[in-house]
Amino acid sequence: MTGLITSQIKTVPAQGAHKMTGIVINRDDLTVFSPKLFVKGEKTLFSYPVCPTPNRMKEHIVSLLGILLLVQSSLWGQVYRITGNLTDAYSGEKLDSVLIREKYSQKKTYSDEEGFFQLELPGSYITLRLSLPSYHAQKLSFMLERDTSLQLALNPLTVATVEIVGRPTDTQVELNKLSLSLGYFHRIPSLLGASDPLKTLSLFPGVQTALEGSSGLVVRGGYPGQNLILLDEMNLYNPYHLLGISSTFHARAIQRMELYKGMFPARYGNRIAAVMDLQTESDKRAKKERQASIGLLSSSIYTTDTLAAIRGDYMLAGRLSYLSLLTLPMYFRYKAGSREDFFGYWLYDANARVNATLKGLGKLRLSVFFGNDHVNGRSGTFRHSESKDGFYWGNSGLSLTHHASWAKGWEARTVLALSHYRYSRKLTEIETEADSVLRLQLSSLYRLTDMGISTSIKKSFSPAFSLAAGISGKQWRFFQKNELNQTIVNRRYLFNHWWEINWTYRQWAVRPGIRMLHYPDADTNFTFIEPRLSLSFQVGKSLKLSASVGKVSQSLHLVSGTNLGLPNDIWMPASRHFPLQRGHQYALGVSWGKTESDLLIQIEGYYRKATGLVLYRPRELEFELLPDLSQQDDFLQNGEAQSFGLESLIKYQSPYWQAWISYTFSKSDQRFTALLDGRSLPTLYDQRHNLQLVAAIQLSEKLSFSPVWQLHSGRPAYLPMSRYIGPDGNNAFVYPESPARFPIYHRLDIGFTYQKAPHSAQKKKWQFGVYNAYNRKNPLYLQVKPPGFIIRGNEHIPRPGKITGFTLLPFTPYISYQWIF
Repeated sequence: MTGLITSQIKTVPAQGAHKMTGIVINRDDLTVFSPKLFVKGEKTLFSYPVCPTPNRMKEHIVSLLGILLLVQSSLWGQVYRITGNLTDAYSGEKLDSVLIREKYSQKKTYSDEEGFFQLELPGSYITLRLSLPSYHAQKLSFMLERDTSLQLALNPLTVATVEIVGRPTDTQVELNKLSLSLGYFHRIPSLLGASDPLKTLSLFPGVQTALEGSSGLVVRGGYPGQNLILLDEMNLYNPYHLLGISSTFHARAIQRMELYKGMFPARYGNRIAAVMDLQTESDKRAKKERQASIGLLSSSIYTTDTLAAIRGDYMLAGRLSYLSLLTLPMYFRYKAGSREDFFGYWLYDANARVNATLKGLGKLRLSVFFGNDHVNGRSGTFRHSESKDGFYWGNSGLSLTHHASWAKGWEARTVLALSHYRYSRKLTEIETEADSVLRLQLSSLYRLTDMGISTSIKKSFSPAFSLAAGISGKQWRFFQKNELNQTIVNRRYLFNHWWEINWTYRQWAVRPGIRMLHYPDADTNFTFIEPRLSLSFQVGKSLKLSASVGKVSQSLHLVSGTNLGLPNDIWMPASRHFPLQRGHQYALGVSWGKTESDLLIQIEGYYRKATGLVLYRPRELEFELLPDLSQQDDFLQNGEAQSFGLESLIKYQSPYWQAWISYTFSKSDQRFTALLDGRSLPTLYDQRHNLQLVAAIQLSEKLSFSPVWQLHSGRPAYLPMSRYIGPDGNNAFVYPESPARFPIYHRLDIGFTYQKAPHSAQKKKWQFGVYNAYNRKNPLYLQVKPPGFIIRGNEHIPRPGKITGFTLLPFTPYISYQWIF
């Protein structure tokens, strides 16, 4: 008697494609695979007649095999596309660099920075394996008979109930590029207990801080003003607090940060040194999170949650310093007349982001940013004579991003961005007499407004070949008002068009690109073509060789009179008198990485040359005033610079600890025709040797430890070796042909994190440590005291000259408390 096996399974149809179209039925010694399912609503019905009689069973099997052969022959003759998106199952974070490999054909691909992947395979029964360090590998088997869309999530590893915080960068690091995720920022000891994403970059090869404690970065011998800093597509200018000691970025709000140290992709432009692309948290799962922290000098909050009405989410992060509250006793004493001066300092920053999903129209993201500093000081006798000095500077910006993707590998992205930078200073002198008050006031103001729009498209023709192109336009408005009420207003425009190709063939990966720049000026128009090329060759499973070459340009000059990264360093547009900066970049690299042991060894060499540099003459600058951009004689023009170096990185990670050793040898020189007879001299940030030792160790389930030790060569110091009285009666100085050097810089920072009840829904965390643990006195600047005489009665005793150094950051402990709920 013929029986019938019938069952029902629940299916979840994907958009435009089925996730699973096959089922295996086991009954005693008979196994039947049904490649076709009959779909009715949300339930799928499959059936197959079974006869227990052996002869009839053989007939059915033969008939079935014939049908299967016909079906399979039609399937194997066609190629279908598998597309998908990968996220973290816990946080909803998009996962890039996930390896997707098909078991039988051994074809593979990787997910991109948006977590997207695609793979083309012939129709057959396939098995996909998905793997990423620090995540559980997953296998997925099904019959491929049509284009298929997948939405997948990977679960993070947990080892001995100690959850791994953050995801490490992939062991196969790209040439010229460094990617960091959230977990790195919080593992590194921080100044005053506030994690700083930008300072974390300085612990890797080719990157150094401009000055001690500063967040301004020097990348491969460039200048801080040659770095492009982007936050959710917003271009930020001088995004630093406390005169550069801390950046304005809330570390918890930054999900991913990418640094391009050399030949960056064609989609980036208008800088000649580096690109720092920071992205705030996005695509968060339906999870409510609140976080608050309090430290010695500042407190911060962070919150995120879903917004069901718009099928999206929001994020809000803010930080406020109460340094002025600590100086209130100074203020009261000053008011009472028992103190002759005081100062106050306020700073704050805020990040906000809203994501929304538009039904059938893609995704929309709105991002807002603020970061401001206020400094004020007073001195004098308050009732009779008083001096007031006030600084204000800050960034603000917003961006609106629309991202859409369609079938057959098409993507489009449009961005509207606005950013604003402002610096102002006001000096007031007040003299009070019996019947009158004399008031003298000087002020200066500088504003820079950046408005831009860009749109790009990307087409993935196959997993091995994709093409991207885009156009963009930008307007700058420069406003300056000096102490004499002279006003300068400039407007400049910039237009770009770019193409990129990403092509993989066997062991080769080739990424050519070209960027076209048009910069119109009142007197002349600048048009440049910037070809760029990056390629790599995979030798076996572990060894990778890379090379890159290309051109870059920059239409802005950062004018600095102090070279200390102060907020009165202002931006000046290129013109006929001050042409665009141009750069050529070359790099070679080799990397060896074993995924099984999370070990990476990387060596890179680079050479770069820049022209069109502008230098402001320090001797003409009054510290309290802005540089006068209308005085062309105050600038040295058409400078040239070149730098070369060798970078090495050894990095290892295990479930309980990670560590890396970073070393850089570099040499950077510059030359101006009107400076010291056109001799080539080291740049202000030239450091021949730069070594960092970094570790992050999980001592127990609750306690972790992070030491960082740094050793740098001293920076150049242009100090006079003698002086004389010039024809005008003023002091004149004689400088040596080559500069002196600052003392060797070295410092140890240690940090601890103690987390009480790590598995509780409400987590409480203490962070404490020491900056400059053994109190090394590293000078921020050097001061020359010329030789002279000590007068004792009628006797004049010669006094030799000496050089003294000013140390800003000695032994500095910190502590902060964090509450997550």
